[in-house]
Parts: sequence; structure tokens; C-alpha cells
Amino acid sequence: MKRFLRPTGLGVLLTFAATSALAQTDFYTENPSYSLSLNPPKSGYSGNVGLSFQATNVLTGQTMYVTALGFYAGTNGEWTGAGTVDYDHTLSLWGPAGAGNANFGSLNLASVTLNAGTAVDADGFAWVTLNSPIALANNSYYSLLTSVTSGQTTDPYLDPYDNGSTGNSAISVTSGAPLKPYEGAYSTSGYAYSGSGYLGPNLQFQVVPEPASLALLAGGLAAALISRRRTSHRRPIAR
Repeated sequence: MKRFLRPTGLGVLLTFAATSALAQTDFYTENPSYSLSLNPPKSGYSGNVGLSFQATNVLTGQTMYVTALGFYAGTNGEWTGAGTVDYDHTLSLWGPAGAGNANFGSLNLASVTLNAGTAVDADGFAWVTLNSPIALANNSYYSLLTSVTSGQTTDPYLDPYDNGSTGNSAISVTSGAPLKPYEGAYSTSGYAYSGSGYLGPNLQFQVVPEPASLALLAGGLAAALISRRRTSHRRPIAR
């Protein structure tokens, strides 16, 4: 009689952990408590706006990768009226550095062009997928920026807080994301505000097991199955 092995509880747990680690996640969304009446969208500056952040709390045996860069164009075409980006924007990622207020000017990791007409998703972001995912070093600091041009009122940006340093933050970091906003940034070398960022650029990330961790997971699952097989062979067959 053939015996079919059912997955052990350990095997199911290991498989689930490996699969869920591959989920792609946005760094943040717009904070619904942010008051546009206190701080209307800005469009009087030409340069770069964004934020610096720290990659933190990535578990041992895992690596975090940036897979896409994005730009906020308003939920459901809030500003454009068409649900698309109206102008080209240069999205860039800089780092790593040992402090959030470092000069990132020579540390460009990626620069991509978001083309006018790109569709906006349900959270108000338009995305450019990176050709090669970028690994972030745990506990290091990075800068995330988008270019903006004065007068482009349908592709504006939001101040980090809606009423000075005691107001509501413009961004709401995704729960459990191993990323911590450090400062709002006007450029690669000039900063303003602390603990939030200009709502404009965004990133998507994945946290995945390192190759050694994947081997360890596979080895653990194999050991569990072998143990199950040996145990089943030792049991007398009832007659």
C-alpha cells in the first residue's frame, strides 16, 4: 500500500513564510488626516522634493529590495482630473549614508523618468518599475526624490506637515514596513522638517530571504519530511 505524506505543520509554516516574504509593498500612502485647507498643494518651486529615510528592522537572513519608484498625482485624479501624470518627472534614489542629513550628491543609485500620461493607481501613485531591483543596507540612510517645476499646478507636492511641526503628517507609512522617514528634503544636500517627508516620490519594496536562508528553509522542510517518513515506517500496520 502506498502512503502519501501530508505536509507537516512545520513545512506549511516554512512555505507560508517564504511565500509571504515576496509581497511587493508601497513605502507609504497619503495620510487621510492631512488637511489640504491648511496646506494646499505646492507648485512654486523648481528642483527636487522628497524625503530621506532609514532602512531598519530587516530581519537577519533577509534582504530588502527597491523594485519601483513612484510619484503622487492625487487619488482618482485629484489634481489632474484625468487620473494620469500631466508632466515628466525624474525620480531618483540616493545612498547609502551613515546619517539622514548626509550629502547624498555623489551617491545616486537610480534615476528614472516618469512620463506624462502614466496612469495613477487607486492610492494616487504612478510607478516606474526598475530594470534591476536595488538592495538596501539595513540601518543605512537613503534619499528619495522627484523633480518638480514651478507652475505645474496639476503635478504639485505636499509639505511634510499640514500646520507646522505639530500638524498632521502628509504621509502614512505602511504598517510593518522596515523603513523609517527621517527628514523632508528639498534637494540632495538641503533638508527641512523632521520625521516626515514631502508627499511626491514613493518607492515599492520587497523583503526576500537571502539564498542561504532559502537553502536553510528548504533543508528544514526536507528534514521535517524525512522525519515524518521515518516515523510512518516504524508504525505497525493494523490488521
